[in-house]
Amino acid sequence: MTDMTMVTDVRAPMSGWAPTCEPAALARATVAFLDAASTAFGRATAYNTREEGQAAELAVHEALLRLDRGLYALLLTLPGVTDRARQVGVKNLLGVKGDTTIGADVERRVLSHLVAELPATRVFKLFVALRAGDEKAGIQRANNARTRKLILRVILGSSKVELWAVKYRTKMAEALTHAWGQRTTSILRSILGRSVETWSDKEQAIVRKALDRFARDVEKARACVAFVLRASVATSLPLLSAYEAAKTDLSLGKRLPLEVLEGIRSTFHKDVKKETVLALAKDSLTTGQKMQVQRRAAEAGVDVRMDVAEYDAVRLYLYAFEMGMTREILEALVAKARVTALQVRLRLGYGRIGILLDASASMTGSREQPLRPMATALALRDVLAHAAEATIVRAGGDGDGMLVRPSGATSLAEGLVELLVARVDAVFVLSDGYENGPAGRFAEVVAAVRAIGISTPIYHLNPVFAAESKGVRQLAQDGAVTLPVRAPEALGLGFVRGLLETDPARGLAQLADIALPQLLGKEA
Repeated sequence: MTDMTMVTDVRAPMSGWAPTCEPAALARATVAFLDAASTAFGRATAYNTREEGQAAELAVHEALLRLDRGLYALLLTLPGVTDRARQVGVKNLLGVKGDTTIGADVERRVLSHLVAELPATRVFKLFVALRAGDEKAGIQRANNARTRKLILRVILGSSKVELWAVKYRTKMAEALTHAWGQRTTSILRSILGRSVETWSDKEQAIVRKALDRFARDVEKARACVAFVLRASVATSLPLLSAYEAAKTDLSLGKRLPLEVLEGIRSTFHKDVKKETVLALAKDSLTTGQKMQVQRRAAEAGVDVRMDVAEYDAVRLYLYAFEMGMTREILEALVAKARVTALQVRLRLGYGRIGILLDASASMTGSREQPLRPMATALALRDVLAHAAEATIVRAGGDGDGMLVRPSGATSLAEGLVELLVARVDAVFVLSDGYENGPAGRFAEVVAAVRAIGISTPIYHLNPVFAAESKGVRQLAQDGAVTLPVRAPEALGLGFVRGLLETDPARGLAQLADIALPQLLGKEA
């Protein structure tokens, strides 16, 4: 390990973190990690298969984990880091042993924070992965005491334990069985299936030790565990009661989640149409579901109200691609761009900017995530356009308004020249980094303008992780700064990434201190 006296000037004063190796090397690994953590989704892209992307992504995670476990843990808490990256990070921290520069207590708080920030579906998917592991995907199996306690604290201590019990019944049972083991789970099922008055002193002690000490609401947690373990016991909890009642009368389950009610319909009420289920469950739909079922609801004549203000700009653009742009969506996009621009304007410091929008065919993305790169680029364009006086040049694509559909070859060099001739203070290129009109021309133009003394800053904002680069793909190796950005709200993370390349020590310390406020008040 590097002598710590050599790097104390790089210490992050708030977090107590200090690097364990030479700052420049650590900064390079951190840059690669930020690329992956802010743009990789574990899925195929226009140019990489899912397997290629995952292999590159996991290698980047492992590299930073080996170099500095403490910094790795802190960076996972940053705003702008994807849920996918947080899942991989939790698996690594639980499955790989090692010393940490932030201390065991802070790392425990990091783990609790990361899991708390994940959607429930990803939480249970994570718990399943921790139980089984996946050697091919590079996922470590984690079956230690720390993992088991984390699972029990998260599930039994959640205010949503009753909702989770009906919505994720099987997965919740699997996770609890992983934490307790088959024998203890079987014993608990037997005990919880009987009234409390019949429990012996030993049985009460077992329940207190295994279940009660992790629960936010002991009685509710006991009832929910009994339900997911399929112990026959009466309950007064509303959702659990509705679940049982709906087996006889489907209308009594209207407060249940849509997918749960649909499952009951397909098993106990096969003669009832799916449209009836949607009508019953429309008031219990999640924000995401309200957007997803709009086409189905319209066809069924069911009025599912959706508040467009509840969705981020990228999701709204994806929805507009599918359903068409409306005045309501357009106004929401403009309002969101203005709000985010107020924050970005302070970081930009430019009065006049040029925006070069790549709308070529590759921005369509993959079949797994169609049009996400284009939707992200459009959302970024809107924010930048409201953050300064902007000149916008588009390369490729179809459409005249805010909604642009990607098409054609990638020819960015001409657009760059046009913006530089306009004498803007800085140029922002929104592109996936793949250029074929012709390949390499953009870099040639950048080199040429630098050679004749044009120093206008050029920022390449890239929303797509490239497996072959183990990060985001660059349009120019020199003369332009490449920043990974998955959403307008994550622009700040991209700018700090740029600082790592120019001032590694300062950038590392700043990142560590940005992460610390994410943990305050997040005791496990």
